[in-house]
Amino acid sequence: MIGSCIKHIPIAGRNITYFIQSLLREREVGIPPEQSLETAKAIKEKYCYICPDIAKEFAKYDSDPSKWMKKFEGMNSITRQQFMVDVGYERFLGPEIFFHPEVGKTKTCFICFVMLKMTYMLVYNFHSLQTRIL
Repeated sequence: MIGSCIKHIPIAGRNITYFIQSLLREREVGIPPEQSLETAKAIKEKYCYICPDIAKEFAKYDSDPSKWMKKFEGMNSITRQQFMVDVGYERFLGPEIFFHPEVGKTKTCFICFVMLKMTYMLVYNFHSLQTRIL
């Protein structure tokens, strides 16, 4: 009975890395294509954080970008030349897809709606089980 209430939400650290990679590909041209995934992973692990209010974070970055932007330095594995990446909105937008998957264009509804649906299914299964016993 309870097995029908188990839901898989396909969001993991890999999804955050792919999302950061797509943001970087749109904005940064100096990242070697063969290293874009490793660069996104390093940025995620080193700079990302969860913010309480996404609108305030955007305002904070827009008001004083030099204070909040970080620089990531990497080395091209083939040519051994260094490259630099400006890390801005990716710092808080990456982890935001856990709470608002539509930010990352993930085909998943809000986690709270999934939890609510699972609760309803659990109550329904409990009532159907109860009527069978009585």
